[in-house]
Amino acid sequence: MQSIKPACCTIIALVMAAALSEGATALGEEPKSRVFHAFSETGDGIGSVAFSPDGRQALTGSRDGKLRLWDVESGRLLRTMVGHSGYVRSIGFLPDGQGAVSGSLDNTLRQWDVESGKEVRQFALEVNSSSTSLDRRLVTVAVSGDGLRALCGDPRTLGLFDLRSGTQIRSIEPKVGLIEGAAISPDGRRALAGGSNESVVDVDLETGSLRRLGWHGDYVRCVALSPDAKFAASGARDKAVFLWDLQTGRNVRTLTAHTSWVESVAFSPDGTRLVSGSRDTTVRVWNVKTGEHQFLKGDEHHVLAVSFSADGRRILSGTGRGITYWDISTQDQVAARP
Repeated sequence: MQSIKPACCTIIALVMAAALSEGATALGEEPKSRVFHAFSETGDGIGSVAFSPDGRQALTGSRDGKLRLWDVESGRLLRTMVGHSGYVRSIGFLPDGQGAVSGSLDNTLRQWDVESGKEVRQFALEVNSSSTSLDRRLVTVAVSGDGLRALCGDPRTLGLFDLRSGTQIRSIEPKVGLIEGAAISPDGRRALAGGSNESVVDVDLETGSLRRLGWHGDYVRCVALSPDAKFAASGARDKAVFLWDLQTGRNVRTLTAHTSWVESVAFSPDGTRLVSGSRDTTVRVWNVKTGEHQFLKGDEHHVLAVSFSADGRRILSGTGRGITYWDISTQDQVAARP
């Protein structure tokens, strides 16, 4: 168990600036963004971001191994959670907003009490014999919508955990090479995985059966499941985002606008939109049905993580510099927080 160590948060700028754009899109007029204020924090590089269920707070995971809880309206740092010794690649709130889980390259999955900032427990991932010591580093974590299960992935194995008991339910090798991204359905019965062999695999977590959906043209970096678990999305080094129909197993749409690796994807709560973040420094918001998109331009850093708020009106994006809070109902960049 680790105690909280305070971190500083200093307002360093009050800026108003027009964002770069690529012209009007069918999702609305030419998007604009304004930087209202910027913050500086101890630590470097945001690898994971998540809105709290009520949308009032944001949780970030960084290269320095710390989790930080923010008030999204004021940008005030509320607390710092200390425990990991490696890059926090993935985080998620529990549905009640009082708990969170995180996965790190230090090979630990941890559960936290958000109010106190204290660690509740660590989970030990049991891996299959084909996983070597070099493989054993957690790269992704996802929480089921009911908050009862957590899915974590080291480079070759998916581990399914019961968050009530802290026990591991199942260990599955999805056969995607080195796992880069994984997602879990709201009911905790289905998972999606993508990795270095360029494929995307649908996993039945009850039986352990696998269904390979298809292939990208390079490493798959991220995956997401729609809230109704009928569709999936994957992003890859080939710069494309694929949309998959999980009923038929077919690729129903390929979204091509990014000019570098796609690092993160997330569905809106109603499943009608998809947000993607890329090393091309842009965030794009896609209409799942038509493939049309909004273009959001923030700072000149790789976008490594994206997250929708529960009302679908706001987006968090994390970069090597910090976090940006977008209000897409007004197409404004509300705040940038390095």
